[in-house]
Amino acid sequence: MSNLTLWTRRDPFAEFDALVRNAFPAAARQGYNLLLAGHTHGGQVTVEILEQSINPARFFTPFVYGAYRTGAATAYVTRGIGTIGVPARIGAPPEISLLRLRKA
Repeated sequence: MSNLTLWTRRDPFAEFDALVRNAFPAAARQGYNLLLAGHTHGGQVTVEILEQSINPARFFTPFVYGAYRTGAATAYVTRGIGTIGVPARIGAPPEISLLRLRKA
């Protein structure tokens, strides 16, 4: 069963366990306004060449870290504080995000 099949209920708040690269576009199409996500480690390695940021995680998802918008929907992806495989981060510092949500 796909994680996206869980999105048939219209609760004001919903929590999903899904890959951001799949979840954000689908959630936006279904009218969800906010998606908070993490666990990409910010790509764990980011190199800047000729003022361009190169991050291997971009081969797997366009949503590596930061804020993204599509229509009325916003997604925020935190880099988190962990690593996977080699316990090192290069050019992708760990982060703990503090977000202030305000009533629209």
